[in-house]
Amino acid sequence: MGRRCKSKIRADSTDKRKCYAITEKQRDELFTKFWSDMDWKQRKTFVAAMVNKVPTVEKTAKRKSRRDSSLFYHLKINNVVILVYKQMFLSILALGEWSVLHWVNNSTSSGIVSDNICHPTKKNPIKSKKRLAIKDFLESLPKLPSHYCQASSSKQVHINQKNRARQEKRKDKDSAMSGEICAYTMNVQAVQLVPSLQAGIIYFKQKLACHNFTIYSLSDDKVVYYVWHEGEGGLDANCVASCITDFSQNESIRPVLEKGDPCVTDLKALKYSNNGIHYKLSFSDEWCPLPQRRSRKIGTIKKLYKSSLPIKADKYAHLQSLKAVIHKD
Repeated sequence: MGRRCKSKIRADSTDKRKCYAITEKQRDELFTKFWSDMDWKQRKTFVAAMVNKVPTVEKTAKRKSRRDSSLFYHLKINNVVILVYKQMFLSILALGEWSVLHWVNNSTSSGIVSDNICHPTKKNPIKSKKRLAIKDFLESLPKLPSHYCQASSSKQVHINQKNRARQEKRKDKDSAMSGEICAYTMNVQAVQLVPSLQAGIIYFKQKLACHNFTIYSLSDDKVVYYVWHEGEGGLDANCVASCITDFSQNESIRPVLEKGDPCVTDLKALKYSNNGIHYKLSFSDEWCPLPQRRSRKIGTIKKLYKSSLPIKADKYAHLQSLKAVIHKD
């Protein structure tokens, strides 16, 4: 509740506004009744009933005014309606001038404020286009069944791309099992901190980060495991490509096209001449020219790093202090 009206009108004055007739106790009762015993709809109705909107009389001034009406504020004291100043009315009810004006202008003849007032708005075509573009983008994303509301989910689920990927993987695995191709899966595992300790303050020391990369064969379940620490290399694409290059050079990935085709272990004799290389699968066979694949080597691959990668000084100091708690070999 705000301050009392500062008007200095006496009881014998001819002014019809009688702010002086309202005591402090009556002000408190009006404030409590307005905010404790009424909801918002009742408050709007009360304000619309206590404020009269009267059209202005004919103006004699030459300058035009935008005001077309006047507001007269009343308060009900002991079942008697008293005309008061606007400041007195707003301070007792603790309302803003804009709220009272808005409620009065939107009130009907019965004094009830309308809550459903439709204001025509102009649509922005640019925002509508952007909204449609975002909607199309979200609908184009692949969707999976919800794990939280599977029983009550009624949304359309699109899993065609997921099923297509699984079919392609199954097809490649079957081809690898039959020996037609070599299929491998590759993955970067979690970074491991060395040494791994859970003892007191040593737990908060900086440790050496070790990276690892695995290559798994779908045909024979063989695994090649590459491990290196942060002083030997990082975790960028060049390091992963180095592991794949090393694997392809050291592992034989030439499959037998069909069952029964000759392989390297079936050779009985080799002959090197100026005309090429010839082989025999049996000593009684004629010499056959050995097919040669076109070389795809583009030169020597340079080393990614010329020397070991530097480690921060504070991490190096922590690693040296950890030597005291590591068991010797």
